[in-house]
Amino acid sequence: MFAFEKSDSAFIKHLMAKYVIEMLSLTKGKNGSELFAADQHYRIEPNPLDHVVDTVGAGDAYTAILSIGYLSNWPPNRILKQATEFANSICKIKGAIPDEPNFYMDAAAL
Repeated sequence: MFAFEKSDSAFIKHLMAKYVIEMLSLTKGKNGSELFAADQHYRIEPNPLDHVVDTVGAGDAYTAILSIGYLSNWPPNRILKQATEFANSICKIKGAIPDEPNFYMDAAAL
Protein backbone atom coordinates (compact mmCIF):
# COMPACT_ATOMS: atom_id res chain seq x y z
CA MET A 1 0.00 0.00 0.00
CA PHE A 2 1.39 3.38 -1.05
CA ALA A 3 4.54 1.49 -2.21
CA PHE A 4 5.68 1.18 1.41
CA GLU A 5 8.31 -1.55 1.54
CA LYS A 6 9.01 -1.85 5.26
CA SER A 7 7.53 -4.11 7.96
CA ASP A 8 3.86 -4.15 9.00
CA SER A 9 4.82 -2.40 12.23
CA ALA A 10 6.72 0.37 10.45
CA PHE A 11 3.87 0.85 7.97
CA ILE A 12 1.31 1.07 10.77
CA LYS A 13 3.40 3.66 12.62
CA HIS A 14 3.66 5.59 9.36
CA LEU A 15 -0.13 5.50 8.83
CA MET A 16 -0.84 6.50 12.42
CA ALA A 17 1.50 9.49 12.24
CA LYS A 18 0.52 10.64 8.75
CA TYR A 19 -3.23 10.44 9.31
CA VAL A 20 -3.27 11.16 13.08
CA ILE A 21 -4.80 7.78 13.95
CA GLU A 22 -5.15 7.13 17.68
CA MET A 23 -5.64 3.36 17.52
CA LEU A 24 -5.27 0.84 14.72
CA SER A 25 -6.03 -2.87 14.57
CA LEU A 26 -4.38 -5.37 12.25
CA THR A 27 -6.29 -8.62 11.91
CA LYS A 28 -4.66 -11.82 10.72
CA GLY A 29 -7.55 -14.29 10.72
CA LYS A 30 -6.61 -17.54 12.44
CA ASN A 31 -3.22 -16.02 13.28
CA GLY A 32 -4.70 -13.52 15.71
CA SER A 33 -4.65 -9.76 15.70
CA GLU A 34 -2.66 -6.79 16.85
CA LEU A 35 -3.63 -3.43 18.28
CA PHE A 36 -1.45 -0.35 18.02
CA ALA A 37 -2.05 2.67 20.24
CA ALA A 38 0.47 5.53 20.48
CA ASP A 39 3.76 3.79 21.37
CA GLN A 40 2.05 0.64 22.57
CA HIS A 41 1.63 -2.64 20.72
CA TYR A 42 -0.61 -5.51 21.80
CA ARG A 43 -0.94 -8.94 20.19
CA ILE A 44 -3.25 -11.88 20.77
CA GLU A 45 -3.40 -15.40 19.42
CA PRO A 46 -6.92 -16.79 19.27
CA ASN A 47 -7.79 -19.99 21.07
CA PRO A 48 -7.88 -22.82 18.53
CA LEU A 49 -11.40 -23.59 17.40
CA ASP A 50 -12.49 -27.22 17.49
CA HIS A 51 -14.77 -26.82 14.51
CA VAL A 52 -15.03 -23.80 12.22
CA VAL A 53 -18.44 -23.78 10.56
CA ASP A 54 -18.29 -20.48 8.70
CA THR A 55 -16.13 -17.35 8.92
CA VAL A 56 -18.76 -15.04 7.41
CA GLY A 57 -19.36 -12.19 9.82
CA ALA A 58 -16.28 -12.81 11.99
CA GLY A 59 -14.60 -9.59 10.86
CA ASP A 60 -17.75 -7.58 11.49
CA ALA A 61 -18.12 -9.18 14.93
CA TYR A 62 -14.49 -8.35 15.75
CA THR A 63 -14.96 -4.74 14.59
CA ALA A 64 -18.16 -4.32 16.61
CA ILE A 65 -16.45 -5.31 19.86
CA LEU A 66 -13.36 -3.31 18.95
CA SER A 67 -15.59 -0.25 18.56
CA ILE A 68 -17.46 -0.89 21.82
CA GLY A 69 -14.17 -1.31 23.66
CA TYR A 70 -12.64 1.82 22.18
CA LEU A 71 -15.70 3.95 22.91
CA SER A 72 -15.92 2.51 26.43
CA ASN A 73 -12.23 3.23 27.12
CA TRP A 74 -11.36 -0.40 27.81
CA PRO A 75 -7.68 -1.26 28.12
CA PRO A 76 -6.29 -2.41 24.75
CA ASN A 77 -5.59 -5.95 25.95
CA ARG A 78 -9.26 -6.32 27.00
CA ILE A 79 -10.42 -4.97 23.63
CA LEU A 80 -8.33 -7.58 21.80
CA LYS A 81 -9.44 -10.44 24.04
CA GLN A 82 -13.18 -9.66 23.86
CA ALA A 83 -13.13 -8.92 20.12
CA THR A 84 -11.27 -12.15 19.40
CA GLU A 85 -13.58 -14.26 21.56
CA PHE A 86 -16.70 -12.81 19.93
CA ALA A 87 -15.32 -13.31 16.41
CA ASN A 88 -14.49 -16.92 17.35
CA SER A 89 -18.05 -17.47 18.51
CA ILE A 90 -19.37 -16.28 15.13
CA CYS A 91 -17.09 -18.80 13.38
CA LYS A 92 -18.92 -21.62 15.16
CA ILE A 93 -22.26 -20.90 13.44
CA LYS A 94 -23.51 -20.96 9.85
CA GLY A 95 -23.76 -17.43 8.45
CA ALA A 96 -23.22 -14.13 10.22
CA ILE A 97 -26.48 -14.02 12.17
CA PRO A 98 -27.22 -16.64 14.83
CA ASP A 99 -30.57 -18.41 15.07
CA GLU A 100 -30.26 -18.69 18.85
CA PRO A 101 -31.81 -15.59 20.53
CA ASN A 102 -29.48 -15.90 23.54
CA PHE A 103 -26.31 -15.91 21.39
CA TYR A 104 -25.55 -12.27 22.12
CA MET A 105 -26.04 -12.53 25.89
CA ASP A 106 -22.33 -13.08 26.57
CA ALA A 107 -21.39 -10.20 24.28
CA ALA A 108 -24.01 -7.97 25.92
CA ALA A 109 -22.46 -8.66 29.31
CA LEU A 110 -19.16 -7.16 28.21
